[in-house]
Amino acid sequence: CNVDAGCEVEMKKEELKKHALQCIFRQVPCPHICCNEMILFNRIDSHLSESHQNIVKKKSLDRKPCLSNEIMNKENNDWGMVEVTHENGTVFYPQIVKRNGLWYFWI
Repeated sequence: CNVDAGCEVEMKKEELKKHALQCIFRQVPCPHICCNEMILFNRIDSHLSESHQNIVKKKSLDRKPCLSNEIMNKENNDWGMVEVTHENGTVFYPQIVKRNGLWYFWI
């Protein structure tokens, strides 16, 4: 698969394509809206904590607001914001951005 990154999986060629789509050593884009880096999937958390200090980490059952009044009242937040949400062991990286007075949200 990606031996240079640490994957040691060996399998038939026809099975390798399916594995490569799920391999923890595959290259993926950083989920932060303002970052163009390609990183290893298994390094997403460490990359986010090392490179992006504006991340709010929330548990899915935590209903406290993640946006402060200061952030809500700014005209633009073009830098975006990543909130890491853990739901049943799954990690989501929702994006929240305010541009020209409008809020945009996507996962």
